[in-house]
Amino acid sequence: MWQALHGFPVIEYTGSYASGKTFQATPLDFLLQQVLTLNPFSLPLWLGGLYFLFFVPAGRPYRAFGWAYLILFVFFMLQKAKFYWLSPSYPVLFAAGAYGLQVWIEQRPRIGWLRPAYSWILSILGMLLVPFSIPILPPETFILLNASVGNAGEVKQEMLVASELPKNYADRYGWREMVAAVRQAYETLAPEEQAEACILTENYGEAGAVDYYGPELGLPGAITGHNSYFLWGPRGCAGEVIISIGRPLRDLSGSFESVEAGPSWSCGYCMPHENGAPIFIARGLKVPMEQAWPSVKAFD
Repeated sequence: MWQALHGFPVIEYTGSYASGKTFQATPLDFLLQQVLTLNPFSLPLWLGGLYFLFFVPAGRPYRAFGWAYLILFVFFMLQKAKFYWLSPSYPVLFAAGAYGLQVWIEQRPRIGWLRPAYSWILSILGMLLVPFSIPILPPETFILLNASVGNAGEVKQEMLVASELPKNYADRYGWREMVAAVRQAYETLAPEEQAEACILTENYGEAGAVDYYGPELGLPGAITGHNSYFLWGPRGCAGEVIISIGRPLRDLSGSFESVEAGPSWSCGYCMPHENGAPIFIARGLKVPMEQAWPSVKAFD
């Protein structure tokens, strides 16, 4: 119902992903991405879960979960989607595989040792893999560790150049510095301009950072045309004074009466395309915001 009421934005969104934004994984690449990110030694467990759901009578009542996984696997693989879109399926497969393994071992008492042995293998190797999935190490230490294993800590998601850190870590850096620079731009405005100022960002990451860190700095909420933020609209922004983040000067100069550069900033480990994203102060939107808003839409 929500999709229908909003014109099925998921179609436009997924279409942009299939057009080249994400890493164009082959079917084998997509399968290997699943294996690597789930802990390779867990492969027998979730494959066993599929076997249990499809070929063991006790799994028949839950077979719909197996079909759901296979259908989504093929759909996402053909769509060139990000590998982790399948992640919500695996708890079911792990549960099915664990139960199936338990039954199988109980029917063969002589291999009862396999259950604790496999549990220990998963636990120990899982702990060794933790630094690659949870940021528990200092960046410098992680960079050295990642280099020692041939940069295996990064599973390619998008066609973007990363920093020294993999994208899933690099995306955690730079937001405080960016919002602090926005605060500097905001402080240059006259009090009456601050009262009506809006913060327009290029993407939802920047908007989320402003909405998260901005309130304690006295900043207004962010607006952007990126993904769901577009559907939330301009939130009362009239376009008289806008602090822009990440949007190119050429887009702003044609839409506003005046545009001036804001403060510069930088970050060490953040994604290169976010590092030093330009900040501008634009005044006097040339057309009503309701008319201009559709032009900032970006579902990707």
